[in-house]
Amino acid sequence: MGTAARRARVVVGAPEEAVSDVLRLSRVLPATPAEVFEACSEAALLSEWLACASSTGARVTNDFRVGGWYRVELRAGDDALGVTTGEYLEIIPLRRIVMTWRAPHVGVEASVVRVELAASSPGSTLLTLTHDLEPSSAAGSRHDLGWKAALERLEHALEKR
Repeated sequence: MGTAARRARVVVGAPEEAVSDVLRLSRVLPATPAEVFEACSEAALLSEWLACASSTGARVTNDFRVGGWYRVELRAGDDALGVTTGEYLEIIPLRRIVMTWRAPHVGVEASVVRVELAASSPGSTLLTLTHDLEPSSAAGSRHDLGWKAALERLEHALEKR
């Protein structure tokens, strides 16, 4: 149902500092843009699906507004695996969420995640997730696996509704 992840090296100008890893995933989800946007913005719903492959779940808290914050505590049973935090940079209801992404437990100190939604067939939404990782980040492959697992969980959560 989803498309394969594309990992690209993007060069803006020639300096080495301008090189970043871009992770892009797309998936058609069995829900309207309003339902998907709600699942991507409400803490209780985010807690149902926003977790990596090695975790059993997440505890999400957030202040969903431009300039607001979020915190994702990844769990494996009773153990905490790591904490991801960030700030919401752009919110366009039913269309786009852009946020910073800081996950020091896997070596990501600064990155940006963009979630874009577009109506697909009736009752379906195309979600495109783009994660601009730090230059030379070793965490790219871990995030690739993590985002794939999270989007699969999101799809299953939406199917239950």
